[in-house]
Amino acid sequence: QITKFLPVIFQNEFEDWLIIFLDSLTKFKNDTLIPGTQTGTPRVTQIAHILKGQKKLDSNETEEENISNGVMELFRKPLQKRIEKLARRQNESILNPELRQEYEFPKLPGSYTNMKNPTLELVKFLCAVFGLSRKRNIEVRLLRRELLSIFDIKEFSDEAAFKYPSSTLKIPHVICDYCNYIRDIDFCRDEQSNIWNCSNCNKTYNRVAIEEELVAQYNKLLTKFYIQDLKCSKCHQIKSDNMSEYCKCSGKWTETLNFTEVERRLQIFSNVGKYFNLQLLKGIIEELSL
Repeated sequence: QITKFLPVIFQNEFEDWLIIFLDSLTKFKNDTLIPGTQTGTPRVTQIAHILKGQKKLDSNETEEENISNGVMELFRKPLQKRIEKLARRQNESILNPELRQEYEFPKLPGSYTNMKNPTLELVKFLCAVFGLSRKRNIEVRLLRRELLSIFDIKEFSDEAAFKYPSSTLKIPHVICDYCNYIRDIDFCRDEQSNIWNCSNCNKTYNRVAIEEELVAQYNKLLTKFYIQDLKCSKCHQIKSDNMSEYCKCSGKWTETLNFTEVERRLQIFSNVGKYFNLQLLKGIIEELSL
């Protein structure tokens, strides 16, 4: 799903490198796994790996990473060269107004992060997926550090951190009027073709009822923010009266609900309303924004 949050020009690139990673993982396994899982007579250089793999299987130990000759080593240099080439091409293309649009990030309902560098985001997305293999953890970290150095970014800087690009806006326990099948609908992460139809019988949901539920959630979020309690910034005591300007410990009163988080959630409602053209939701947002 995260592929859709990359610029269109990089979406196929992302999928191609994932295929290369899976192919390299399969090749590495075939070369190092225990007997009976590979064809032909094992090479002399494989015997140590085979015996080691059998010993680990017998003792239920996890497989040790081979950093110097691991999975990532099979495509590390081609990936580095490709990222360097894409970074150069991006810098040249962004200066051209006609080509700049190809590097723009799609505006999707769940978009909430401020992504600026498409090639850098491609690197972060790839390393995040590669890192799902726990046995390749050290390999992926080394590869990630080398790729980030292309952009002069430190490994542990905020700019290098991967953030899941999609927020979530979910309506729980939606019941189909035809087959009574119950499911949750996520307007940010579900496929658009599956949102308005039952995943069991493929009948269309009551669109107005779903939109009214979104409006109810929007109003509930606003109400929760406006009637929230205030707490002391020092001792965290809840404010018990309406007149005191400061807490007894001289601390200032602050919100218990973070305004930035509430604002982000409200923006997601706005994105969903515009993306799916929900007139009722768009109307209430515009009315309350005045």
